[in-house]
Amino acid sequence: MTPELEDELVNSKAITKLIDDLRVNTDYEPTPRASLTMAYAALNLEHQSAICVLIEQHHRGSAFALLRSQVEACYRGLWVQRLATDVQVEAIWKRDAEPFPRSFKLMAEAIDADLATEDLFQGIVNSSWKTLNSFTHSGLEQLSQRFNSSGDLTPNYSDAKTERLLRGSASVALLMHIPLFRIWRMERKAEVLEAWLIEKMNDPAPQKR
Repeated sequence: MTPELEDELVNSKAITKLIDDLRVNTDYEPTPRASLTMAYAALNLEHQSAICVLIEQHHRGSAFALLRSQVEACYRGLWVQRLATDVQVEAIWKRDAEPFPRSFKLMAEAIDADLATEDLFQGIVNSSWKTLNSFTHSGLEQLSQRFNSSGDLTPNYSDAKTERLLRGSASVALLMHIPLFRIWRMERKAEVLEAWLIEKMNDPAPQKR
């Protein structure tokens, strides 16, 4: 594991802890909608934490497979909180229905329009959704990482790709919780996450050790 990947693991764990600490004593009215959203948010954060654990335990294939589920929890949670009707919320709770838009692209478009985030959520779908599905559903993106350059069957997930996985996972956690804190009028908590994000974006690249 390269020093850069180790640094990325530290950063990802720090984001998980920061968000988890901010979620403590979150004062929200426990309506079916809000409770369902909080469940999606908790799942999002748990997936991010699990990705770190899997990487540390040398199960990178499973870590890559989990990112799609984290993205899905993010999008569904935001859609339920902001765009689902009361009937749709009830259908999810009581009948395990999936009254979501017929594609994630449409869901992303709806979220971007509602949150005024231009094409932020659409951009993730357009650039990464096919790859995420391939990793989760044992497609070529996943299978091709199971062989080394000599063709031997052995995991071959590069540290550089794994760094990008960790950054993507951390971003998905932030993308969900920053707007949720604002929706629930917890502006200070949203600002804390944004300040952390800006600080990390402005940090110089870590020096090789």
